[in-house]
Amino acid sequence: MVGLIGVPLWLGLVCMSFVRLAACCSAEARARPEYQRYGSGRRWIVVFSCVLLLSSTFLHPWPMMLRFRLSQGEFDTALQDYQTGKFSGSRRVGLYYVWRVHELTYLNGRPPSIGFVTGSSFADPVGFAYDPLPHHPLGYNARRVAPSWYSYED
Repeated sequence: MVGLIGVPLWLGLVCMSFVRLAACCSAEARARPEYQRYGSGRRWIVVFSCVLLLSSTFLHPWPMMLRFRLSQGEFDTALQDYQTGKFSGSRRVGLYYVWRVHELTYLNGRPPSIGFVTGSSFADPVGFAYDPLPHHPLGYNARRVAPSWYSYED
């Protein structure tokens, strides 16, 4: 439902921003009295840039990737803590709050992946998983965010 409402709204906002940006850049529009009254077109350039930036998140989850990359060192430390038995309870790991850590087991005899649950979607937990085997992505909704690290949704 959100997509049905959100997509037309975003498209309308992007189209409106293109039209407004083109109007601000034309010499004819800058000569009008209302242009001098409301100020320069710089604010519309900022609005247009923000709309493009927010719209880009529909194409690629770059904010999540950036946030994980900034926290990757602490996730590696948390992984070592879990493997040595020092990771207990929930705590902050980098820019994320980890609710729980668990092993994701497989039916085909592969070694388990370590899952860090950082939130939830509508019904399922989401987070990051460390999969020690290269080129063997997890069997469910996984996206590679770093070597051996995947974002996942259970």
